[in-house]
Amino acid sequence: MNSLTSVSAGPEALLSVAGLTTELRTRKGTVHALHNVGFTVRPGEAIAIVGESGCGKSMTARSIMRVLPRPIDKVSGYIRFGGTDLLTLSDAAMGRIRGARIAMIFQDPMSHLDPLMRIGDQIAEVVRAHKKLAGGALQQAVREALTAAQIAEIDRVMSAYPHQLSGGLRQRALIAMALACEPQLLIADEPTTALDVTTQKQILQLLRQLVTERQMGLVLITHDLGVVANVCDRVYVMYAGQVIEHADVHDFFERPQHPYSQGLLASLKSLSEGNERLSSIPGVVPNLIAPPSGCRFRARCQHALDICAVQDPTIRLCHDNSRDAACWLVAGKGDGND
Repeated sequence: MNSLTSVSAGPEALLSVAGLTTELRTRKGTVHALHNVGFTVRPGEAIAIVGESGCGKSMTARSIMRVLPRPIDKVSGYIRFGGTDLLTLSDAAMGRIRGARIAMIFQDPMSHLDPLMRIGDQIAEVVRAHKKLAGGALQQAVREALTAAQIAEIDRVMSAYPHQLSGGLRQRALIAMALACEPQLLIADEPTTALDVTTQKQILQLLRQLVTERQMGLVLITHDLGVVANVCDRVYVMYAGQVIEHADVHDFFERPQHPYSQGLLASLKSLSEGNERLSSIPGVVPNLIAPPSGCRFRARCQHALDICAVQDPTIRLCHDNSRDAACWLVAGKGDGND
């Protein structure tokens, strides 16, 4: 499958990923976690990476940040950020970028905040590592980060331990930590999953505001399509370690092209309409230790063709030339023309 970078690629891209392939060694065999993944992010743009659990969303983020679980069997392709391929950097050079120019917000704050350190000290540690500030300047930087995360009670939060804060405040503290060094790119991995609806809305509004005001790039990783509609400009759909569709957010919700995307949106629609029986996609995600030949979705697809079993579909423009999809149905039903 050709990596999907045709739309929005170019010198204006803040982040450009192409051909990203990640394989991990396990006791049961090599997991082909990512295969030929590609996407771009521009300054001031929010993209979503969506798909069900195990599709490779978080593995994509970890590959970009170079914080993959060991042992790693293979990471190839390129991850170009600011003109540099991150995969070619030494660990030390990558460490200077991670947390400073590229920051990440995780799903569960309690797993990523030190329970024995006050929030202010944890943010100060990040700033000290990358900006070499001390004294009053360091404290001012911490306060500015908390303000940027729209935390009102700055003194209380700075002196608090993680367990003394609500889930929403812990997530804002993680956002403040991510913003402390004024990154150009923010990766948010399911940042609202454990929060109540009201707090979710507030956090998402904050992320969208930060993208607009700071002209950051945002990669939002989520399984919640409702989140995508409210925050993002473009959507990349992943399935079994591959990007299988890319579209403008409006086009995606109006006219999804890949059968998997259509299934996802049908599930969302049946839920919003209050149907007693929810629409679902039959079958299960394939085993990535031994991924199937051809299209990885074919066993679950109601429209599968003979070619789907033997040849991996190439990324191709859809009929209206406004989006890409990896499906033989998109352009000519297996005629082999790109």
